[in-house]
Parts: sequence; structure tokens; C-alpha cells
Amino acid sequence: MKLAPSLAVLAIFALALSCAQPPKAEADAARAAVAAAQGDPDIVAYSPDTLRQATDDLAQMEQFLKDRRYPEAKAAANQAASLADSARQEVAGAKLKVKNDATDLISGAKQQLAALLPTLSAAKRVKHTTLDFAALGTELAAAQAKLSDADAALAAGRFIDARDGATAVKAAFSDIEKRISDAIQAARKKK
Repeated sequence: MKLAPSLAVLAIFALALSCAQPPKAEADAARAAVAAAQGDPDIVAYSPDTLRQATDDLAQMEQFLKDRRYPEAKAAANQAASLADSARQEVAGAKLKVKNDATDLISGAKQQLAALLPTLSAAKRVKHTTLDFAALGTELAAAQAKLSDADAALAAGRFIDARDGATAVKAAFSDIEKRISDAIQAARKKK
């Protein structure tokens, strides 16, 4: 009978020792998964938020290890590795979304340009406008060059550059369009 309680105490002691060990395998796996994700330019570009969460969990894991809070360290390690994997899985969908957004923006900018050119020509025929047509022509040419750059970026698979460039072009075209419209209305009021 005295042997059973002794075995129970030894089992509890062995369990306590096993729980007191740092989760080396989980920590190493988390470090490797996050490092691989950080080294993948597509993940950095297209899944930065999930990558940031994985990095934060990895830092938390390191702090838990330092504080010898091994159960929490193991949980943080598993979460960091899982998030790094999620970031990798998100890339294809995020990349496709940015590509589609860039395609739509470039198409919209081309339509906007097609509508803007006749408006600019019509504005030149309005008397008493205060528009600097030479400056507008320079701005329009610069925006058209940026549109060509965005189109080239899209063709080259640099979807974020294409999207951002097309967004800037659309804003420039809208600004030019507004200034032309405002100048035409002001000139008509002077009549």
C-alpha cells in the first residue's frame, strides 16, 4: 500500500518536470516559420498585417520563454507559426485582389482621360478663362506618363505599384478636371 502513494508522488513530480521544460520544438518551428514569411517579398507586400501579428506573437513567445512561462510560450509559438502559415495562404487572394483593383483603376483612368481631353479642348474656346493651358498641358502629360508607368507595372506583375500609380493618376485627372470646370463656370459668370 505504501508503494502506490509513492508512485503517485513520482508521477506528479515527473509531470511537473515535463511541464517545466521550455517548448524548444515549438519555439524553433515558430522562429523558422516567421523568418521564412519575413523573407518572402510577396508575404511582406500582400499580407503585412498577418505577418505583423505573427511577428508580435513571436516576440511575445520570446518574452514568455525569458520569464519561464512555458505553457504561454508554447501557445504563443503555435499562434506565431499558425499566423505565418496564414500569411502565406493569404498571398494569392490578396495579390489577385490588388491586380484586379489596379486593372479597374487603370481602365477608369483611361476613360477619365478620354473624357478630359475634349473638355480641355472646349475650355480653350471659352473666353475669359484664367486657365494656364501650358501648365495644364504639362500636368496632363505628366499624369499620362504615370498612367503608362502604371500600365507597365501591371504588365510586369508589380500590382501594388500599378494600383498606387493609377490611384495617383485618377486623382491628378480629377484635379485637372475640377480646375477646368471651375474656370469655365467663372468665365461664364463674367459675361
